[in-house]
Amino acid sequence: MDTISTTPVDSTTTATNLDKGQKATTNRAFADTVVDATDDAIVGTADNQSATIGSWNPGAEQLYGYPADEVIGQPFSILEPEESAGVEATRKLNMAAKQSDKRETVRRRKDGTRVHVRSWLTAVKNACGQVIGYSSIARDITERRSAERELRQGKSRYQGIVQAATEGIWVIDTNNNTDFINGAMAGMLGYTVDKMKGKSLFEFMDNAETLVASASLEQRTYSSGTERDVRLIRKNGDDLWAILSIAPLVDDDGVYEGTLMMVTDVSDRRREADRQNRFLRDVLASATDGHLFLCSVSEELPSPLTPLFGPVALSKSDGMRELRHEIREASNAAGLSDERCIDLVTAVGEASLNAVCHAGAGIGQVFVDRDRGTVQASISDFGSGITVENLPRATLKRGYSSAGTLGHGFKMILQTTDRVYLLTRNTGTTIVLEQDRVTAEPEW
Repeated sequence: MDTISTTPVDSTTTATNLDKGQKATTNRAFADTVVDATDDAIVGTADNQSATIGSWNPGAEQLYGYPADEVIGQPFSILEPEESAGVEATRKLNMAAKQSDKRETVRRRKDGTRVHVRSWLTAVKNACGQVIGYSSIARDITERRSAERELRQGKSRYQGIVQAATEGIWVIDTNNNTDFINGAMAGMLGYTVDKMKGKSLFEFMDNAETLVASASLEQRTYSSGTERDVRLIRKNGDDLWAILSIAPLVDDDGVYEGTLMMVTDVSDRRREADRQNRFLRDVLASATDGHLFLCSVSEELPSPLTPLFGPVALSKSDGMRELRHEIREASNAAGLSDERCIDLVTAVGEASLNAVCHAGAGIGQVFVDRDRGTVQASISDFGSGITVENLPRATLKRGYSSAGTLGHGFKMILQTTDRVYLLTRNTGTTIVLEQDRVTAEPEW
């Protein structure tokens, strides 16, 4: 007679166990699907004692060339290069038992060829934390390695060309520090490449050049192929006049990464131009009864007097009215008559308007010397300047105007101020106007 158990059955426990079993089966099926679908080669060992292949996915067959029925049961060492077969596989398994082993390495295909892979070797553990086997995931990086090799070779050829160039090549980063410089550029300034690497561009400029260059770089007021005249300072303190051909460097998303500059030494040409400018300066000074002083470098501009206010940004919509108001305040402080104040306001207005019209924007500032009774106004822009051939007409011909010149109103400026100092280059123009309390008697 059969014995019938009277022990009650816990239906909740039974249902829970069945549910866990179904979830485990589902999870295993999902994992198997992922393993079969991936292009990565996934190889498992048969146990935790030997390096014998126990599982082999389609990705492994594609990478190594072995079908599963040929390789399962074979030692893992058949995938290792001959010089490290066996010993290398065992060593890696021992390491993976402690922590996952990730590295780039070389594997051997069925046909004997080698393949570079990125390998992850991990110990497989049961619920109790015991190692029951090992799993190796390998990804083919042959194309990446080949591309890197070509890039290195191309970079080596590129660097050879750059270092052999007679023009200076200078690359600065987003902080305006030297990221790359070739031998020709370092030699122009009297340094070695190593001494210039990492140094700020502005360490090789005076304050005036730094002001112009920093504003241009900060505002990105240049595009590929933009050329600028610049005065750099050599190691021995001499001037290096150069033409910079500038191009911004951006990544694939258009994010600014730095600036490339091709640098040509034009010091000899500049010295000849300075000789011509000195002659032109004498002519203009004579033609304007000593009112106009043509400057070649910033040091020839008059020293700033005591600033009465801070710099004023000039644009088409803002700044000019504020600057004219400051001129009136400074004129009162210096004791200028109403007539001389109005003359200076008119001159500053014309200079500001020309800076905005021809360069798009400018910076103005007012200075004063109460004891001398002198008001000084400085207006600078970062436009293309006045060319040498246009200087006589731009400064002397009434109503003359062309793109890149002060043009209209300059004749009026000369007639309404005591002294006008003009510094103009293709990096911008600075005009300094001075008005005294008392008009100086002409020298006859």
